[in-house]
Amino acid sequence: MDSMADAAKEPAQAAIPRLFDSYGDRIFGLGLRICGSREDAQDLVQETFLRAYKGWGQFKGLSAPSTWLFTIAARTCKRLKHKRAGAPAHIESFHDLLPSDEEGFLDVPSPDEGPLESILRQEASAAVEEALATMPLSFRMALILKDLGDFSVAEVAGMLGIKDATVKTRVYRGRLHLAKQLKKSLPKKKIGPPDFTVHVCMVMFKAKMDALDQGRPFKLPEDHDCHRCRSMFDTLDISLNLCRDKTTGPLPESVRDMILREFHSE
Repeated sequence: MDSMADAAKEPAQAAIPRLFDSYGDRIFGLGLRICGSREDAQDLVQETFLRAYKGWGQFKGLSAPSTWLFTIAARTCKRLKHKRAGAPAHIESFHDLLPSDEEGFLDVPSPDEGPLESILRQEASAAVEEALATMPLSFRMALILKDLGDFSVAEVAGMLGIKDATVKTRVYRGRLHLAKQLKKSLPKKKIGPPDFTVHVCMVMFKAKMDALDQGRPFKLPEDHDCHRCRSMFDTLDISLNLCRDKTTGPLPESVRDMILREFHSE
């Protein structure tokens, strides 16, 4: 379509099956991470697209069809109130999640030493998966939509009906929760006294988080060769990359066929 306004003029019978072909697998993948089971993720996909089909007349072309569709998915997920077994109602405060000298820092191989060994990668992947399971739904949804769904902070805020600042807070704490859980299962090391003051390192930390928000890489300035910052940033990157790399697979063909049949029966 030439524009979002043109897309809104399409009939539901054409628009929704096309969106389903483009985004069905993606919503299923995000649903697996949010809901925690294939059955719940399948239910989320089915209800999302049926609600989109019936409500297509409400789409006015003020946003991209994909953003509108994921807004329905986010609201459907909240309405279904999926909560993984054992997930707490709260997450630690930002201050409590920051790395400390007492717990040590992740012993991450440098690029010259090669990638994580296979067994360590398996343990790390399991730790990150468990971290998602022990994250409250509101934080999990913000983190998954932002860092795995690749939506902007503003788009996630619109989908969840919250302020941009609230999205940032939930995503920041979610990222730190992943990193904290990752460190519990992998080798750690003690590192020497800080190279810079806590204030300077926190400025670097904010710059790193802002870069993640914008989907761009972040390198420490040459005059800030801080081993604490490097270790903390590596831990964040590994935990998020393990989330992104986790294979979820496409939506099962039986579910896809069932949803398509329901489109035709409407």
